[in-house]
Amino acid sequence: MPQRMQKVTVVFPAYNEAGAIARVLEETHSLFSRQNLGKVELIVVDDGSKDDTVAVVRRAAERLPVTLIEHGTNRGLGGALSTGMLAAAQASGPDDVVLTTESDGTQPASKLVELAQAIRDGADFAVATPLTGCGFEGVPLYRRVLSRGANLLYGLLFPVRGLHDYTNLVRGFRASLLQRGIAAYGPESFIDQRGFEAVPDILLKLRRFKPRVAEVGLKIDFTQMERDSSMDVLRTIRRSLLLCLRHLSGQARPRAGAGA
Repeated sequence: MPQRMQKVTVVFPAYNEAGAIARVLEETHSLFSRQNLGKVELIVVDDGSKDDTVAVVRRAAERLPVTLIEHGTNRGLGGALSTGMLAAAQASGPDDVVLTTESDGTQPASKLVELAQAIRDGADFAVATPLTGCGFEGVPLYRRVLSRGANLLYGLLFPVRGLHDYTNLVRGFRASLLQRGIAAYGPESFIDQRGFEAVPDILLKLRRFKPRVAEVGLKIDFTQMERDSSMDVLRTIRRSLLLCLRHLSGQARPRAGAGA
């Protein structure tokens, strides 16, 4: 039987996810309730959706512990993560768990329970990854090549013991690790990348604290998507390379006087 923890907060950045997000929220809440892992809170950051995402989430909030935060205009994945993760970290105790995940249903909600338990068992950071043998379904070849290539590059340039996946959004953090990162870089600079490159950037900043890492396998299933992916591949490649240069050159330093 999993041990109880104080609180789990799950952050869902959402853009035009009206077709999937109600199901995703319902499944996530149901799984945590059945596992008796403690109080669960769901934060949805609507990033300027043009569809009915906001209305769908508001209806879900009538029966589930959902907090909706709305961006009037689209700020990109990084902006949505910044809003949601800062809110979660501020409302969490040091040993609480903060999870981030997709809102489109392409990654199984059951992995969030495994990530939360990995944090409860001693990890500071945990990631669900298709790179450990579980793989992909319905994902175009170029996306699979991009994922593996990017993670090989990050692992070569910025090694973290026990970590193979720097880029998947389905992750868990001990709240104290996030709080240290926010304190070191400042709320405005901790997540300051706009696009998908914000996901590895968070980890590149947190690696200075030498977090204990855990990985759990998952299959990324694009056959479950209710809409086309919003990733601009060429832009993501360019921004990822610029991100590597930024960290290698020391431009992504914490604030003066911030401790390790």
